[in-house]
Amino acid sequence: MIETTFCSQAWSDIKFSLARRKLQHCCRATLQDFPEDLTVDFINNNSLINERRSYLLEGKRHKQCAICWLEEDTTGSSYRTINGKRLAKEEIESNPNKNFIDRIEIQFDNICDQSCIYCGPAFSSVIAKERGIPERKLNYGEKDLQTVIEWLELFYENDPSEKVIRITGGEPTASKSWYYFIDRLLESSVAENKMLIHTVTNANFKKSVQTRITDYMKKSKNWKWSWALSNESTGMLSENVRFGSSWEKWKENYEFFLGFTNMPFLMISPSPNIFTIKSMPEFFNYVIKTSELLNPSLPLRINLNWVERPDHFNPAYLPVSHKQYIDESLEIISNSNVMHKEQCIAWLNQLKNKIGTKDLDIKILKGHLDKENHYKNNMLNIKLLLDQIN
Repeated sequence: MIETTFCSQAWSDIKFSLARRKLQHCCRATLQDFPEDLTVDFINNNSLINERRSYLLEGKRHKQCAICWLEEDTTGSSYRTINGKRLAKEEIESNPNKNFIDRIEIQFDNICDQSCIYCGPAFSSVIAKERGIPERKLNYGEKDLQTVIEWLELFYENDPSEKVIRITGGEPTASKSWYYFIDRLLESSVAENKMLIHTVTNANFKKSVQTRITDYMKKSKNWKWSWALSNESTGMLSENVRFGSSWEKWKENYEFFLGFTNMPFLMISPSPNIFTIKSMPEFFNYVIKTSELLNPSLPLRINLNWVERPDHFNPAYLPVSHKQYIDESLEIISNSNVMHKEQCIAWLNQLKNKIGTKDLDIKILKGHLDKENHYKNNMLNIKLLLDQIN
C-alpha cells in the first residue's frame, strides 16, 4: 500500500521539454521553467523540486502533483498509486539528497506527421500549420541540449548503472533532432555505457526509416533499445482520431518491431479517449494475438495513460454502458502474457471507474469536432466518431 503522499518518481524520473524550455521531475508534474542559463546544478538541485520532495516525505500534498491528487480524489487511484513506488521510501529517506534518477525523458521539438484530434500545436507541427500559427516548428536551443548531454555524462561518471532514456515528440522519427541526438550520444563519453533508448513513435513511418532504425540498433553495442507504439483503435477510426495516420502502415511497422529478437520488450502506448473505448477490445486483441503469433518470446508491455485534454474528450463523459468495453479489455489482458499485468489491470479498472462520472454536453463535443473538421479541410468522418459514444 503506497503512503499518503509519497511518490518515488520525484526522485527517480526527469523530463526535459527542450523546445519549450521546461523541466519536470515526473511526467505528471506541472512544468517548471528553465532559468535563462540552464545548468547542471539547476537540473539536480533547484528549490522547487527540493520543496516538493520534502512535502512528499512529510505527508503533505504539493501543488506540482495536482493531477494525481485530483485523480485520487475522484477515482481512488492515480498514476502515483499505480507507478509511484519503484523505490522504497526508507531508501530515499536515508539519503534524500542522492540522485536516484534512472528514467530520463527528452522531448526535442513538436515535429510530427500527424494531427491527432486531441493533440495541440505544442506537440504537432502539422496542427500548428493547420491553425495558421506562424512559428509552427518549435526547436530546441543547442546550448540547452549541450547542458543536458553534459549532465548525462557527469551522471554516468558518478553512477555507471544502466539508465533509461525515453524520447517523445512530436514524432521522433519524423524529426532530424532524434537522429542528431543519437549521433551526439554515440560520439560522447556515454557511448560505451549501458543505457536503454526507449522511443515513443506513432509508427507512421516509411521503410527507409526502418532501415535507419535497424542500423542504429546494430551500431550501439552496449545499448538496449525498446519502442512504444502509440495507438488505441483500429482501421478508419484510428485514422480519424490519429488524423494523417495509416492503419495499414501502423500494422506493417508493428510487425517490423516484432521482428527483433534482442529487445527487452515492445510497448503499446494507447491514449484512450471518448471515441476509442468501444474499439479497445478489438485493438488489444489484434496486438496481443499478432505478438503471440510472430514473436511470442518478445515481452509485450502496455503503457498506462488516457486523454484528459481537451476535457470533453475525456472517457469520463461516456455513458456507463461503455464499461462493458473495459470489461472485455480486462478479459483479454487477463488471459494474455503481457508484462506487469497487474499494473495494466489496475489501470483499466481506474479507467473503468472514470466512465460515467461526468455529464456530456453533446453540443460542446460536436462544436469541437466541427472546428477540428474545419482545420482538416472537412476530411474528418464526424459521424464515425460520434457513433463511438452511443
